[in-house]
Amino acid sequence: MAPFPQKHLMAHEKPENRIGRPSEYRPEYCQAVIDYMGQGYSLTAFAGSIRVSRNAVYEWCRAHQAFGDAVARARPARVAALETKLLRSRKGAETSAAMFALKNADPTEWRDLKNDPAQSQPRRCDADRRATIRHCQRQERGRWHCD
Repeated sequence: MAPFPQKHLMAHEKPENRIGRPSEYRPEYCQAVIDYMGQGYSLTAFAGSIRVSRNAVYEWCRAHQAFGDAVARARPARVAALETKLLRSRKGAETSAAMFALKNADPTEWRDLKNDPAQSQPRRCDADRRATIRHCQRQERGRWHCD
């Protein structure tokens, strides 16, 4: 037995062995993130509005399924708000800014299309259609090419 009374439990004797401070997550953030991003703001902006780090918000997405689902619903709401802003914009800079935001918010739908090298290559066709294609080549130079 110790010669003096212990005031603190040893780390291995604590009922819960947690490290760090408790999470600042609250269930009401689920609706709050949908409302905030529905105005066109990003998830990082939402984190700033509730005074937490961006990493904390991403951690909540992983740790709390309801919050992760809310963020998944909020992303399309953000795109809808940005598209509305684009449709209402009247000036060139305003339009460019809205398009830039959309390219970052939803790059699969709002990306710059580049020339596809497969489309610029001459098309190959079978021998039965060569005569028809030669006729078309005379009318539209360079569009079709057969070997």
